[in-house]
Amino acid sequence: MSDRLTTAKPYVLSLFRIVVGLLFACHGAAALFGILGGAGGGGDTVAAGTWPGWYAAVIQFVGGILVLLGLGSRTAALISSGSMAYAYFSTHAPEGLWPLLNLSLIHI
Repeated sequence: MSDRLTTAKPYVLSLFRIVVGLLFACHGAAALFGILGGAGGGGDTVAAGTWPGWYAAVIQFVGGILVLLGLGSRTAALISSGSMAYAYFSTHAPEGLWPLLNLSLIHI
């Protein structure tokens, strides 16, 4: 059993990296380009240069692409997850535990 797990490890880690990278990149792309529902779920984009939404979207989009490609993935994932944690604790958590329940407050 141990040999099978050792053999599968690189494939599982690659799959995990690809999925996490896509999630980060899609979240950033939604706010930057208005795709996949856009910012706030209405197909809107975040105005360029606005703090913190636009910068967070750029971090998540670029960081997601880097994680997806495996380029500096540890650093990119740490910075991207930090921007999402900031958004959660500054915007969503005060209104409720689950961000999906307070969709009117979506800010990246």
